[in-house]
Amino acid sequence: MNRTLLFSSVAIVALTMAGPGFAGQGGASGDDTATITQVGEIGGTASQHQPGNEGNAATITQIGGVRDTATQEQWGNLSGIDFAINGRQTISQTANVQAVATQRSNGGIGAAGDTQTITQTGNRPNGAVLTTTTQQINDPLGQGNTQTSTQTANFGSSVSQLIGLTVPGNQPLGNDRNTQTATQSDQTSSTITQRMDLATAAPFNHDNKQTASETKTGSLNNINQFMAMGVSTSTQTASIDPGSNNNINQTQGVASHDNSQEASVGVGSNNTIDQNQFTLSHNNFQVADIPAGDNNFVEQVQQVGSSGNHQTTTIAGSSFGRALQWQGPNVIGDLQTITQGGGGVNNQAGQADANNFSAVSGNGNSQTISQMGGSGNTAVQNTGILSGQSGFMHVVAGVVTRTP
Repeated sequence: MNRTLLFSSVAIVALTMAGPGFAGQGGASGDDTATITQVGEIGGTASQHQPGNEGNAATITQIGGVRDTATQEQWGNLSGIDFAINGRQTISQTANVQAVATQRSNGGIGAAGDTQTITQTGNRPNGAVLTTTTQQINDPLGQGNTQTSTQTANFGSSVSQLIGLTVPGNQPLGNDRNTQTATQSDQTSSTITQRMDLATAAPFNHDNKQTASETKTGSLNNINQFMAMGVSTSTQTASIDPGSNNNINQTQGVASHDNSQEASVGVGSNNTIDQNQFTLSHNNFQVADIPAGDNNFVEQVQQVGSSGNHQTTTIAGSSFGRALQWQGPNVIGDLQTITQGGGGVNNQAGQADANNFSAVSGNGNSQTISQMGGSGNTAVQNTGILSGQSGFMHVVAGVVTRTP
């Protein structure tokens, strides 16, 4: 079944393809193809809804309009088993003043292979309304799904990608082998948020990948990545290159394990990398890399009961940079390494290990700081914390600090 709509002036469009007669029921074979094209419109709205059968495809293209909104949904009914399998959703918005794009896929038990793609290029905000991308895969048990967002030369834009939150009344069971990729190029004041979200620790929630990158950046850009509780053998990768006043935040939830997080910021100043492993996380890797730039800040934290984790920070050719690492109570067999090289002045490093909080904590932990070249550098290590406790460290006027 093929449907195509073309609009070249003011347009408000709603395209709906009826789904199954009631939730949880599949219809005939999923062969629907839907296409909407809007060019030069004012207040253009394009909406596509498809049943959850296998292999449906939806495409929206909006060019040169004002206040454009594109929405795609593949059977978001209120059942946890909506049969969205191998669906393809594609939105392209170019040279619009205000571009808003939303995609949602609601699969069922064993749902697999859904693909969501949004491309936004050269769009401008309309007053306080910015260019936005929202992608959601809401499956009780989603496998092998892909979300991709590409934004180029937009100002003040945002990307939000979510995997794992199900429809009302349904508890997620797990998500594996899903991929989220977001790329922003030539951006200023923009944000990428990627989230794997589970209400409870699932029996399987593994082999997921989140990748976020900002290239040819300006300033004030943010990347936020979050893995909920119980995530395993999954990867998060974030990079900003080059740019200044940018931030990367990566978080692993309670009891996550065997995951890796990598963050890098290229040439630039006043950039921040924050990596956090929640309670009971174990056997995770966190790597932060800043090859050049001044006044950059890195903080890595392992919370209560974590074990077997590796944290590594490398800062080269910078001045007035700061790197802090903290292992909370009951850490066992963890490794922390900070390397500040390539000269520069007044770089700072701090490491803390809470080995005095428990009879079993502190066993086999390793802390290493290497500072090479430059002048006025400061390194602080405290094993056992004390003073104001929490993550102690300190110096204060010459900075380093931590405590809370």
